[in-house]
Amino acid sequence: MKNFIKIGLILLLTNNLMAIDVKIKKVDDKFCKEYTEDDSTQKSTFCMEANLEYPIVSSDNVTFEKNINYTIAKYRSKKVNTKKYVLDLIKKGYGERMGHEDNMRIVLLLATKKVYSLAIYQQAYSGGAHGGHSVEIVNYDIVSNKKLTFDDLFLDFGRKEFIKIIEKEYRRQNNLKPNEGISKLDWFDNKFVLAKNIGITKKGLYLEYNPYEIKPYSAGETKVYIPYKLLIRFINPDTYLYPFVENL
Repeated sequence: MKNFIKIGLILLLTNNLMAIDVKIKKVDDKFCKEYTEDDSTQKSTFCMEANLEYPIVSSDNVTFEKNINYTIAKYRSKKVNTKKYVLDLIKKGYGERMGHEDNMRIVLLLATKKVYSLAIYQQAYSGGAHGGHSVEIVNYDIVSNKKLTFDDLFLDFGRKEFIKIIEKEYRRQNNLKPNEGISKLDWFDNKFVLAKNIGITKKGLYLEYNPYEIKPYSAGETKVYIPYKLLIRFINPDTYLYPFVENL
């Protein structure tokens, strides 16, 4: 089943405001197959369900529209082929009475005249005690559609000081005193590490740690927003983030 679930006009950013039209598309797919369990004549049914939600973006900036929809298409192409999944597992003798599922949601966090930021959320169950969920946050140059790295976003000095600032704000938001070990917040190691997922939003950097990255699965994701005013010294006029700090 395919359907459009929302149409809206989204205004993103500050000085570099850009009006874009976003239509959210949802695709639901499910395939089931009856099979005979090993060493038995009993029939069972094994199903795989895959759900996908993603934005279709239109804009008067033709380059931006082309590039962002290309990137979104690249990620949504990873959607599971439910029929192939079920038939392959049954052939291998791994069919289960408990159905499997795979859900993907692609979210546009922000777009400016220079950069756009996407979050790709995935949740899946493929047997076992519990399912898994994860997020990948990516930032792209609007014109070249180059995937941006940390060094593209920040000045190439003071990485240790940058991480100290992030940790200090994370501790403040979680009421953790400077002399308290971060393991008190369920971290595996008593040392702060920078998240691999760093997104750009209007108010600040958005950091998200996946389950098992720093904490047990039961702790879920760890999220933190860092105001740009804390990072001014690491941002110069030639970077993608300068419009956020030039008037601070």
